[in-house]
Amino acid sequence: MPTNFSPAAFEHLLFPLHRSVYTSIERKLCYAEASRPGSLAGAAAFARRTNGLGTLEPVPKDLLEDIRLPDFDIRLVVAGDGKLRKETRHKAEFTPHSQRPSLGYPGAHLVVVVATHTHQHAFIMPLGFALRALEDVTLRPGGFQVYQHHLYPSTDPLLFAPQIDGQKTELPYKTLASSGLLYTGLTGRSWARRYQEHKYAAGRGSQTLFHIALRGEFFHVVKTEHEILRAGLDRDTAVHVEEVVIEERSLYPVHQRGLNMIPGGDAGLRFLARLGRSGTRRPDPEAGDEAYIDGLNEMLGARRTGCAPDASAIARLWAEDLDFRIGATCGRADRLSQLQITFARIWSACGWDEDKIAGKLNGIDHRRANTGQVRRLLSGQSYNEIPNVLPKAGKPRGRDPDEDDPSGS
Repeated sequence: MPTNFSPAAFEHLLFPLHRSVYTSIERKLCYAEASRPGSLAGAAAFARRTNGLGTLEPVPKDLLEDIRLPDFDIRLVVAGDGKLRKETRHKAEFTPHSQRPSLGYPGAHLVVVVATHTHQHAFIMPLGFALRALEDVTLRPGGFQVYQHHLYPSTDPLLFAPQIDGQKTELPYKTLASSGLLYTGLTGRSWARRYQEHKYAAGRGSQTLFHIALRGEFFHVVKTEHEILRAGLDRDTAVHVEEVVIEERSLYPVHQRGLNMIPGGDAGLRFLARLGRSGTRRPDPEAGDEAYIDGLNEMLGARRTGCAPDASAIARLWAEDLDFRIGATCGRADRLSQLQITFARIWSACGWDEDKIAGKLNGIDHRRANTGQVRRLLSGQSYNEIPNVLPKAGKPRGRDPDEDDPSGS
């Protein structure tokens, strides 16, 4: 029986593996503790104390003063050609932090790579979540998880199953972050079950960006990373963390590679309540995507037609050709784009104020946005003829992270 590693927590957060794999992880943990005493307690303390924070929120110094943080991650590579529970081919090794990119990975992590000859899947969690010392958090009944999915189109040589002696392996940290897409979510069950539900919805033709990406309409997905950010949270904390992380990292079109179409947390729940999709009950934090797509389709259908003032050819074109209407209204560079218009309405329904909306819109589609434009839009003084239109499949649009702010600020 492992003394440091928690098979129960690992299987609750990820999936079962062969006992020989757990033995290898335990050996690495014992060696790490002997080499750097106190590091495992530090990993558990860090995971516990940051569990209610967003991934980019600064960690208060007083939370770190009395703990010794590990200076390594543990990488586990498992052959993925058969059933994982029975698979014994694996490799466990340390990855010093000095060898990993500085891409938003504070603390220490356990990274499980499941590799085949065609695809590569990585599963990432804070190392503390895999320890017995944190079972009161990770195994908390009714606890929520906040997770992220990273989808990559890489055609680079893949990490094959470790069945050849001496074969070089490389950890799939976000080396393809410049070309990957990112989705953030929360669940009160398990991220894996929720992911299967997303794949089912994608297969049924759902038009949310995440589901479009899962179908491979943006690019053929070759590599995925499934990252557990937080675990064992109460509902209110999970909703807060999700809202912070989505706004920080994956809200489309603020983040060009983001796949979340509504703000998370309380802002997203306010949107559902505004649409009347939660009834008298408190909105389900897991129902955002499905309720959003239904509500937006209703809004879109109500405003597509019936705008023609007379029977002239131009009037009919205006009423029947949505692209013509959008081009005529939004064509000039000093006007808001259709994408800005749609998401301004969404964010307003989420409870964002006009100043915040204008700040987030500024730069999207290479267009500037100011509070006055947003105020006139939301009050119905302008852009009434432009419906709420979902982004079409193709390369996602949005603010280019490498582009200067058009406002000059």
